[in-house]
Amino acid sequence: MPNHTVVTLLQPQNAADVAQTAKLLDDMSQYHTDNVPEVFDEHRIPKTPEYVTRLLNDGAQIWIAKDGDSVVGVLQGIIRTSEENPGWRVRTYGQLDALFVVESHRGQKVGDALMQTAHDYFKDQGVKVVEANIWGFNIASQKLAQRMGYEAKNTNVWRHL
Repeated sequence: MPNHTVVTLLQPQNAADVAQTAKLLDDMSQYHTDNVPEVFDEHRIPKTPEYVTRLLNDGAQIWIAKDGDSVVGVLQGIIRTSEENPGWRVRTYGQLDALFVVESHRGQKVGDALMQTAHDYFKDQGVKVVEANIWGFNIASQKLAQRMGYEAKNTNVWRHL
């Protein structure tokens, strides 16, 4: 990660960071729409600062990577407890969503730093397992997860008819 890039927790009172984070989340949504249009709606509602604030109010943690005044990466995570379900254990785990790094900062370990910061947070909260769902087209995120020690536990396959 470049020496001038810093990872921090998004502060909801910092309107500029919230707005830039919303833009990155919107760019990430477009990336998904472009790659899986049968799931993601091309007429989707854009991510806004209000959307980001709602995520924070709902208990999500949002870590951002900043290069100067610019937000160049984002990672959203939350602690979840599964519901009771016959045959399944009730468990508490960290869930990572919405990892996105701007193109100019890809390949510079920004994603690694965001994920390590999230891992440290979850560990401090007593969480023992962190999960991330990664779409098949997102090879860079799959490689990052492997580098960070993740193991595939489930594979979701599709067949178009």
